Amino acid sequence: MFSVPNFEQIEAIFDDCKLKKGEIVGNYLKVEGVITITLFNPDRLQKHTTEIKTIMDHLPDDFKNSSDNSWKFLNALNDQKSFQWTIYHQRAEKIYQLGVAIKEIEPISSISKVLGLKSNKLSPAV
Repeated sequence: MFSVPNFEQIEAIFDDCKLKKGEIVGNYLKVEGVITITLFNPDRLQKHTTEIKTIMDHLPDDFKNSSDNSWKFLNALNDQKSFQWTIYHQRAEKIYQLGVAIKEIEPISSISKVLGLKSNKLSPAV
């Protein structure tokens, strides 16, 4: 039976894998998302790799393989059958960052490319 990504499971894995407040780790993995930057503990990521891959199997191929960075993140809101499993980009970002951390998907090249900006700096509102 096909199932959609389980956001409670994603939250639990994400929270377990990210560095904890006060945690001292000589080796950590920094993953830039669209909204946030997260530091992950590589040992805990490795422990959850199979679970992360299983969750990602429910997401569309365009999310995992898209060369069009602007669609990659938006495609994470839907599953493989185009069912919208979440309306929250924060949830989609968590599975995106976990996927990048385990090298299951290519990272978005830069936030400016996603937003269609010509520089890496956002202009103040006029």
